[in-house]
Amino acid sequence: MAEPSPPSFPPGNYDLSSVDLDDDRYEVKQSAIRNKYTIRDSTGNVVLRGKQKMFKMKEEFPFVTDNGEDAFTVKAGGIMDVTGNYAITDTGTSEEVIILGEDFSLFVENWTIRDPDTGEALATIQSKSGFSRPSDTLSPL
Repeated sequence: MAEPSPPSFPPGNYDLSSVDLDDDRYEVKQSAIRNKYTIRDSTGNVVLRGKQKMFKMKEEFPFVTDNGEDAFTVKAGGIMDVTGNYAITDTGTSEEVIILGEDFSLFVENWTIRDPDTGEALATIQSKSGFSRPSDTLSPL
């Protein structure tokens, strides 16, 4: 089976000011206990890290580069948003870059990447595992 080709976005519209994401594949790993993420490129190098502070009612947390420089903020659309929209805002420009929309499912995590201005779907993401951890689906922690 052939590998799917990466989506082609209009140049410059979805870039972050503080980090170059020019690889065609990234892996996002989430901690089993809380919203703590590590993002690696296709060669395994860490490019971004992020974590949510414990006991925050409204989900909003920063991601930093491997050098510790602020890259972007993830902000949930509502308080303790189990499924919904998450705005990715460039820390350097304060502009919304994309919206991540989570599609509810108990068995697999599905996300749609949308343009923040038009709402147009740009790409979809599906988790590797065939079974989503119940804590991922049912709890914001």
